Amino acid sequence: MAAFLVSPISSLSSATTSPSSSNTSSVPYILPTWSPRDDTVAGLYDVLLDERLVQARLLLVRGTPGCGKTTLMHLLHAYILKQFPSALVYTKHSWPGPTESDSLLRKRLRELDPGFPRRNGTTFLLFDEGQDLYDDDLLWSFFFKEVNGVYNRYRVVLFCSYGSPSSRPVPYRIGTRLVLRDAARISLWPREGSIGILLKRSEFDQIVSLYERYEHKLDLHPDLQDLIFDWTVGHVGAVVAMLRVISYQRVPDTRRGVQFTVEAFHAENPTHKLVQALAGGAFERGLPKVTELSAQPDVVALFRNLLKNGAIDINEYAADEAIRKCHRHGWIHADRTTNEAITRYAFPSPLHTMGLSWRLEPTNDMPHFSSLFDLAIAAISEFKPSQLHIPLHRDSPRSTDKPSKPQYQDEFYRSVFSFTFGNVCLSAEFTSAREARVAGCIDFFIPAVKWGIELTRDGNQLNEHSSRFTNSGAYEAWLNSGDMNDYILLDCCTSIPSKQFPDVQNLFHVVFRDGYKKVDVYDNMTKLVKGSIVLLENHH
Repeated sequence: MAAFLVSPISSLSSATTSPSSSNTSSVPYILPTWSPRDDTVAGLYDVLLDERLVQARLLLVRGTPGCGKTTLMHLLHAYILKQFPSALVYTKHSWPGPTESDSLLRKRLRELDPGFPRRNGTTFLLFDEGQDLYDDDLLWSFFFKEVNGVYNRYRVVLFCSYGSPSSRPVPYRIGTRLVLRDAARISLWPREGSIGILLKRSEFDQIVSLYERYEHKLDLHPDLQDLIFDWTVGHVGAVVAMLRVISYQRVPDTRRGVQFTVEAFHAENPTHKLVQALAGGAFERGLPKVTELSAQPDVVALFRNLLKNGAIDINEYAADEAIRKCHRHGWIHADRTTNEAITRYAFPSPLHTMGLSWRLEPTNDMPHFSSLFDLAIAAISEFKPSQLHIPLHRDSPRSTDKPSKPQYQDEFYRSVFSFTFGNVCLSAEFTSAREARVAGCIDFFIPAVKWGIELTRDGNQLNEHSSRFTNSGAYEAWLNSGDMNDYILLDCCTSIPSKQFPDVQNLFHVVFRDGYKKVDVYDNMTKLVKGSIVLLENHH
């Protein structure tokens, strides 16, 4: 597993040059287990060579830990030499720190490129851990800024774990600021007409195929592949972590040619078990340790705010220390919004959001409810009709800013979050805004009382639900171990169901009427158990 789709160790990632020639490129380090990511690599190369984009001779590629930046750097290295054999390519794994003089800067650049400064040909300099260069004022002022001028024979790419998404990537203490155009700023998510670090669907499919060839046999149902892509949004570390977890499950069935389905995945991986199984590897690098959280209450408060709202939009210069700290660690990602002055901070994937929510220690602020049903009714009573069409912000292939359907899950989450003072753990199914293919995936878990809550819409998949909490169902171990004390299934709809579900325990139909201004609640036998809940825009 160590060699699959992960960055090479640092001793190998800074490729060496020939000591006998200043006109020899460093040798690219490529493993056969890597996806070539042809479209993404070609996109980076095209931007670097597009003479219409003079300022794109310097590219800033930003992505959180484990998203595949180092591997992408090596793939770009190899691609350049294939497409442009006469070019010179040099890579640098780390930078020693701020440069104190012009002579030292030239010395460092000659160590990287023995022929520096070149006046002919084209030379590519690829920097891994590019965030280490942010504090080197001389490097930015006298070299990077001049790749559009006196050093125009160079093309430079910085692969960074964090950084400003704005056109001015670094603060300047000397000289005038360097300004980057849109095309020169590469982020996790592609913008219109640009590329991003996250895997495209075709690249994701290729990685699944490579994993099967080099690591473990997998036979994933197409719906399960869709689920993995939705939950990870193409974050390489998250993808590999999910494949690793699945590869050790139901091995005899896989050997017999039985496909691994979404339902089988949920049966093997109740959310709390999945969180534990995902620990380690590149995915883990993008999450704080529990000990780091316990020592930083300001960071915990920030994370609870992010979990509640999905993102924080703020001018980056107004960001507080908690935001800056989490951003520097790569726990959250900064991206542009339609307003250039506003930066959006969010978790890099639904899987990261889920993992973080389970790492926060529950507080003692939980109000007393005699039953899970009482909590559910209290939360529903606080729904605001207008909010049902305002989704949480999610970076997901299936998310939308203009939902065509009521956002029952989002409004329930907003409400139960307030009631429990943020003591809510989330599933990746919820954080990805994915329409569940099978019922039986707990959306919210209240750790202080060990209650699980699942929401579905208009009876979706209820026929399949009765097996989920039986002795052979997905949550049998969870329930019997005492890790979950109680659960409830809320089916949100706009009319009383015509069918009864005697085998589906703890099911309640939440029926909205009068333009979502009133709610009635029925049990699994369509008996009214709570009627005439009036929903208001302003609750007191």
